[in-house]
Amino acid sequence: YSDMIVKKIGKHMLEDTLFLQCIFRIGSIFALFPWNVKTCEVFIQHTLMIILNIATITSVYVSIEKDGDSIYSGQILVFVHSAFHLTLSISYFVTLVLNKNRWKRFFITFSRIDKNLGKCYISRKTIALKSMSWIFLLALGLSVFISLLQFFSKLVFVTYMMLFIELFIITMFIFEASEMVNNRLIKCQKYLDLTCKNRINVKEDFIKNIKRIESAHRDIFLIIEILNSAFGVQILLLFVYDFLETLADINYALDNNASFTIKWDALYLFVICAMSISLAIAGDKIEKAGYNLINKCHILEVEVENTTTKEILQDLSSFLEDLRPTLTVAGFIDLNRTVIPLLLSTVTSYAIILIQLKL
Repeated sequence: YSDMIVKKIGKHMLEDTLFLQCIFRIGSIFALFPWNVKTCEVFIQHTLMIILNIATITSVYVSIEKDGDSIYSGQILVFVHSAFHLTLSISYFVTLVLNKNRWKRFFITFSRIDKNLGKCYISRKTIALKSMSWIFLLALGLSVFISLLQFFSKLVFVTYMMLFIELFIITMFIFEASEMVNNRLIKCQKYLDLTCKNRINVKEDFIKNIKRIESAHRDIFLIIEILNSAFGVQILLLFVYDFLETLADINYALDNNASFTIKWDALYLFVICAMSISLAIAGDKIEKAGYNLINKCHILEVEVENTTTKEILQDLSSFLEDLRPTLTVAGFIDLNRTVIPLLLSTVTSYAIILIQLKL
């Protein structure tokens, strides 16, 4: 069916993996992925990450040294904020080293799924719209750094901006990879429905199609496990960053009357929140697509009259439930829409405490 669409539309359709590969190459420039997936040459990335770590450590010292011996109410938040950037920088380095050999398998697994179920395609128009939306969000974040350049030392400015760009690329990569996984889960559901509706009388052919679905679903589970292993800590740090940035902005708004800087801080907080919410939505889509596939299998169990087919579908539903793909926040909680109210309630509680301390 997908091949028929491509033949009909022609040059306007591309494989959806191409967009993800493009993000991967951009991330390689910023030392988030190995430069060469096949040989895993990471010398350049190691060098960049070491420089970035040194710059971040220096930025922590500069921010504290700038305050001198004077103590103000937000000094702890400033130190925690700087220490967080250091932790984030180190996490990039650890992620690169530990996962340098996984990314070749990551893209090969996508190819194996498409071999079983058929390739997934995306229009050039959709790619253009996605690119424009991500570029717009990145531009908003960078505009904050440029506008507040006069308030930072050059070292702190470069370090913080680099860390933000890297966190943004990771968010974009996870979101787009999740979209691809979601599309393939939907394709599994359609393939299963088509297999049962065609009333395949030959048991061997029916089992062969079911095995293709199992193989594709197992590969989807492996892809999600690679994402959780590679970026689970970064997802956790993004939500922590969202929390700290909110408290820092509230603290700054209570201590200062500079509406100019408060306005740009609020814009930057909007960008960080948008990144967090996009990940929560992406994880929720995968979770729902996984449940929909399992529910579809249960529905077909009731509709099918053949006893052998019913038993095969029961085994398939058990298999799908055991290997249900789920994005997690470093293994602590599942990444879905429930994370958003949890984050809001936590921020609200600490914001109330901070406001009471100021009054």
